[in-house]
Formats: sequence, structure tokens, C-alpha cells
Amino acid sequence: MPGQPENLVVVQVLTTHVVAQPGTATPVDVLIANHTERLDYFELLVEGDAAAWVTDLPDPVQVGPGGQERVRFNLSPPRLPTTRPGRHTLTVRAVGYYSHSAGAAPFRFSVGAFVAFLGALPPDAANAGQVHLDVKNQGNAPTAFTVVWHAPEGHLTFQPPETERVIPPGQAQPITAGVRARRARLFGGPVQHKFSARLKAAEAAQVQEFSGEYTDRPPLSAGCAALLVAGVLILAGLATAFGGYTLYFEPTQLARATTAAFQSRTPTATLTPSATLTPSATQTSTSTPSATPTATPTPTATATPTPTATSTATSTATPTLTFTPSPSAIVRLDVDHFLATFRYPNGALAFYRLEGEPQTGEFMGWVELAEWRAAQPGQVLEDYRNGLGYRLVFTRLTTAEVKALGLQPAVLQNGGWYHVLLSAPDGATLADRTLALQP
Repeated sequence: MPGQPENLVVVQVLTTHVVAQPGTATPVDVLIANHTERLDYFELLVEGDAAAWVTDLPDPVQVGPGGQERVRFNLSPPRLPTTRPGRHTLTVRAVGYYSHSAGAAPFRFSVGAFVAFLGALPPDAANAGQVHLDVKNQGNAPTAFTVVWHAPEGHLTFQPPETERVIPPGQAQPITAGVRARRARLFGGPVQHKFSARLKAAEAAQVQEFSGEYTDRPPLSAGCAALLVAGVLILAGLATAFGGYTLYFEPTQLARATTAAFQSRTPTATLTPSATLTPSATQTSTSTPSATPTATPTPTATATPTPTATSTATSTATPTLTFTPSPSAIVRLDVDHFLATFRYPNGALAFYRLEGEPQTGEFMGWVELAEWRAAQPGQVLEDYRNGLGYRLVFTRLTTAEVKALGLQPAVLQNGGWYHVLLSAPDGATLADRTLALQP
């Protein structure tokens, strides 16, 4: 009857320590006790934010005076990213049809987290030195996803080779890494290399595999090859004029010439030979005969030849290496006995091992602007050993190393010092360079 206290109807949730898994139904048992003096029909109601997850509520149940009945419903949270994992509370209420008496009890339970995801490798996944895999977190909790990049043929390097990213539930985000050809080419046509991506979520056994292709495009087109060859021939001529590779920066000079070498953002190497040969020859011959007979024969003959020959030959050869601003050519040209270092307008660095003559050798490494600019002190950016055993290591120096070498860090704003080491197959050092670079 109206106005009766609620303790005349007692509701007790018998099922405890419930952990409901999204996408599954968990049965929950409830006991209804009728302490009134009359028979009644009790309707079971569930209230709360998660009440929509309750299914299979029973029909009104008849309970006699002083009696009790057991009923059941199911808890079925959906398998959706919006199903929040963790603790939840519902209120279970029983209301009498005749007496309007009611009783209630709290129902506390937990919802588990589930992992589900979907990866996709778009057609333009590998472009401009980067590769990315689109990942959507279809689970209901933030999840750490890991992508392992691999080139089956070994022609590509990835930085980093393993990428991890935490993605919130229901969101899709790309997981990105840098990619480049292991053997850099200065010029030529595009070449495609196959790669694979392995996607895995933390605390999940499911793995997704993807495959794609990366197009390696050299920085110079085939039409620029002739210009490069011409430049190498100039270097060869310069080396011949000096009897070997004598025009180069000593490491100590390079280490301390920070201001002169990097004040200009786009210096280029210009070779200016000068040779002049001026021959001059002049010959003058004069002959004046005179014979005048008189009463007194006096023969007179005068011949005065005056030859003059002057030959002058002046040969000067003054090859010089100067730096002049030019926005379209190589930014920096650094030639050592065994190593040539190039820096291009886009900021990339290339290392070329010289062998015998300047026009012979091979490329030993290529580092993009974004790579060396973002490198941490002490980080090795390139460590390459060719089939003959020659090894090139390119590293950013630490603050302690810069100080120990007596370099000038204050001169390079937003820049840093880098170390290049070229070793022979037997381990002997061929080139030990210190480079000051700024973006």
C-alpha cells in the first residue's frame, strides 16, 4: 500500500564479482522477498547509465506474503569502442503491482577491455622518404600498436625499423617511419623495392601483415649525369696539376673553420685555371747599296742588315678553389685523399669513396636532411660496409666530444658537429673528418 516503508520488499543481487566481457551475455540472479501481508506481482526494473546493456528482463513475478522468488536477467555490454571498460554501478528495483511497495539494491560490476584493430596500407603509403600504415583502434581502450618494417630483399632501410604508437579507442591514426634505399644512387631512373609491414597490438596475439612497394628516386635525373662527370673530370685535372689529391681540407682546419665555411648558405666549388701563351717574333733586314762613278773613281758599298727576333712565352697555371653563392648547384664540396663529401640544396649528404683516380670509386652513403638534423648527440646515422670491406660511419658528436676536440659550438646556431670515418678492409683509417652542419 502507498506509504509503506520500502523494507517490506527486499531486493538482493545474488551474482557478485561480475566481469562482463563486451559482446557476451553474463547472467545475473536477483532475489525478491515480499514482507507484506498480501500476495503481489513484482516487476523488476534496472536503472543507471549502463541500463541499456541489460537484456532479457523477466516478466512480473508472483510472490506471496512472507515469500521470496528468484529471477534472472542478462548483462550484455556491446563490443564497441564506446563501451567504457572498468567499474560500473546499476540499481536493481522491484515494484509491487498491488501494494506499490518497492525495494532496491545496487549492482556493481566491471567491464573488460577488448582489443580489435584494422590496418590498411594505402596506395601512396611510401612516398618522399616516408612510409606509413593507417591503423584504426576498434577496441574500447587505448592500445599500443607496433609496426615492424622489413625489406625482404634487403634493399631498404627504415628509421626506426620498429614503430610504436598509442591510439585512443575508436580513432584511426597513421604509424610512420622513414625509408630510403640502402645503396644511395646519385642519378638514374626510379627503381621499385618491395617491403612488408607487420602490425601487432600490445597484449594481443592477432597479427596483420601488409606488403607494398617503395620507389627510389635519385636526387639527380639522368640528364644531370653529364654535369656530374664534368665536375669529376675537373677534380681529376686539379689533382694532376698538383701531383695528387693535394687540394683538400685538413681535419684541424675543417674543425675550426666554422665561420668561413658556413656563413654562406649555398657555397659552390668553382675551379678557375688560367694559362696564357704569347709568342712574338719580329725580323728586320735593311740593305742600301750606293755606287756613284766620278772623275775620281771612288767605289762605295754599304750593307746594313739588322735582324731582330723576339720570342716571348709566358705560361701561368693558377688553379684555385673558391666558394661563391649559387642556389642551384652543390652546396658543399669537400675532397680528401680517399673521400668526397657532397651536400645538396635539399640538405642531403652523400659520401663518395675515391679509388685511384678521382673519377673512380663508389658511393658509400646517403643521409637525408631530416635524418641528420633530428639526430641526437652520439647517434650513428650511417654505418655501411661494402662488399670489399670498406666501411663508412657517420655520427653526430656529443657535447663532450665537441669540447674535447676544441670545436666552436656557439658559431653554429641550431646546428651541430658530425664525424665521418672511412676505414679500409684491414681496419686502417682512410679518412677521419669532422663536419660542422647547420640546417
